[in-house]
Amino acid sequence: MCMIDKITNIKVSIIVPIWNAGERIRRCLDTLLNQSLKEIEVVCVLDCPTDGCDLIVEEYAKKDNRVVVLRNEENLHVSESRNRGLAIARGEYIGFSDHDDYRENMQMYELLYWQAIKDDADVVVSDAVIRYHNPMGEAKDEYWCFSDLRLHELITANILPLLKCVNRQMISHCVWSSIYRREFIISHSIKFRDRSVFLDEDRLFNFEAYLNANHISQVSQAFYVWEQFADSVSNTQWSRLAERQINRTSFYVDYLKNVGLYKEYKMVLWRLLALEMKVYVDYYKQLGCESKKKLGLLMQSMDYPIYGGGYGLKFISKKRLMLIGLNVEARLLCLRR
Repeated sequence: MCMIDKITNIKVSIIVPIWNAGERIRRCLDTLLNQSLKEIEVVCVLDCPTDGCDLIVEEYAKKDNRVVVLRNEENLHVSESRNRGLAIARGEYIGFSDHDDYRENMQMYELLYWQAIKDDADVVVSDAVIRYHNPMGEAKDEYWCFSDLRLHELITANILPLLKCVNRQMISHCVWSSIYRREFIISHSIKFRDRSVFLDEDRLFNFEAYLNANHISQVSQAFYVWEQFADSVSNTQWSRLAERQINRTSFYVDYLKNVGLYKEYKMVLWRLLALEMKVYVDYYKQLGCESKKKLGLLMQSMDYPIYGGGYGLKFISKKRLMLIGLNVEARLLCLRR
């Protein structure tokens, strides 16, 4: 690495929240700073790490003036760290990276950026490789396809956790394989929601972005490698799962109603709630009275089938929850025929 002349026209800012990344942060930063697109900045948001990885980041910042370091005064976690990075980012477009991930193709941001310029796109999505590491140290790759989807399919795929589309398995809830026009994000006040309150903060961010974008472009190529380890943040943040899931689905419903699109996606939301029933059954004992009441009101607001009047979920047994999920699955299956 070497110092380069001060960049006045930053094309892409990549925001990297960092907490106890260890030596993995080196590969992450190397595959950002070695990108063929040189007009970038890497905004490293240090979220109070305790393993010394902040010293590695400072080392990189001294060698390359494209590395911008922002230190949180307290541990704010992923969502708020990204929001802080967004507040100081200067690039025309914004990208995101997890601290333990990397890119196998050094042309990622050049190709995404020029596709965005060509199409005047607010968002550009690409494919990705998910690399799972088991406790034995063995790795298994899975190719995830985000491309070749129409807008309705992107939004539907974003709401539902997984679906088959164009004969390829895909999921569209992650932000790290995309870039977003910064002015578009600012003008629509799109931000990351608190992970302790909402499940899947990436999915909610994309949900707002997809619904508000004038144009979304797609690059049918995998650049980003999402590393999944047993100790990764995304595998350890499962506290209050059912409550956070209710909050996420409520966000979808309220947002779609506010923009007048609820009817268009009503069946998709029914399908989501049917899939979520297993979580509500498994975590039934963890649902407090307020959460049960909130779920009952959510089902009412969605005109959800066989909701038993206005009594609230505290009167519904685990067995009935399972029957509700199965009943809705059957109804949706009939509607699809």
